[in-house]
Amino acid sequence: MFFHRQFPEKKINPTLLRKVYRLHGIKKKAVVYEKRLKPHIANKFGELKEQLRAEVAAAKEQGYEVLYTDECCFTRQSLAKGEWTQKRSNVEVDMALLNDQSYALLLAVSAERGVVCSKIYKRNVNVDRCLDWVEKLREENPGRKLCVFWDNLSVHHSKRVLGRLEELGIKVIFNISYSTQFNAIEGCFSKVKQSFKKQRLQKIARGLRPNPHTLIQRAVKSLSLTDIRNFIAHSER
Repeated sequence: MFFHRQFPEKKINPTLLRKVYRLHGIKKKAVVYEKRLKPHIANKFGELKEQLRAEVAAAKEQGYEVLYTDECCFTRQSLAKGEWTQKRSNVEVDMALLNDQSYALLLAVSAERGVVCSKIYKRNVNVDRCLDWVEKLREENPGRKLCVFWDNLSVHHSKRVLGRLEELGIKVIFNISYSTQFNAIEGCFSKVKQSFKKQRLQKIARGLRPNPHTLIQRAVKSLSLTDIRNFIAHSER
């Protein structure tokens, strides 16, 4: 509680506390969980940011299509927290319908074409699945100069993955650690997960067992080229 954080040794009546909170405009809000930059990165963050922007700009000048890429997980907890309902009633959900397997979506988007490549895998992405996705990316984009922009996940730094990317002529740019705001794919995933959660709850509320694979595919299709371009523009500010 805010009061007890400020005055840990004090005691106050709950009714009086509510009045004090209202008087001073103190409200209960969502807690923001974040990854703090490590000191060695924070001290030169501005320099790293400029280097990153220069690297992306150079890739574009060389004729590469920059693909903002990452993986997103869908678990049994991926469910909308609220739904419209009549007064004095709630949407009831059968917990047995929530026992779905976890899925991972590997997605690449660009300002030129929107969704460029996507594939859904059971469970999390490992080196083999990442390699499979890299092959699919090149197969679906023959002859194109591609540049993958993604984070510092250990899988992305695998010698097997980096070696295969080089063999396929795909350039790689790594984002700054703990700086997801520079990768436009995060905004895309936010919209995709919102659509997935809504669809899944609607199915379960009707007593139906949803097919997560199908729902993820539909959620990806909800991403428009305008959405993606806006997310990219926001990440480049």
